[in-house]
Amino acid sequence: CALDLFPTTLAAMGCSIEGERLGLGTNLFSDRPTMIEEMGIDRFQQETAAFSEYYFEKSVPRELLNSSISNICFGGDLRVNKQKGLDKFIAKLILKEIKNNNIAEDMNEEMSIPAVLPENISRFADEIRHSF
Repeated sequence: CALDLFPTTLAAMGCSIEGERLGLGTNLFSDRPTMIEEMGIDRFQQETAAFSEYYFEKSVPRELLNSSISNICFGGDLRVNKQKGLDKFIAKLILKEIKNNNIAEDMNEEMSIPAVLPENISRFADEIRHSF
């Protein structure tokens, strides 16, 4: 997974990584399972797409959050066949990791990883409707 590139690159340069993990990424040279291996792709997708108060507080100015009607994550949509250069290379590594670990055997470059969360889009629309 692309998250694993940072700790794996540092390990390849000879750096020691306590716990073999930086953020959500795992050193792939270690025996420690990746987050996707530990959680499974569905739970990993659900957890990373979930609303995070901490994330919004750290990345969005407080005055903007205070004046917003709703704060909802719609998920992500990575289409491997639409990527170019390094992005395509990383997307293919993610796809290979998913296939190699039997997380989803029928994945191919035409699919998107992870899916957009339509239920969150509906919730967002409902919150906007109720605000007026």
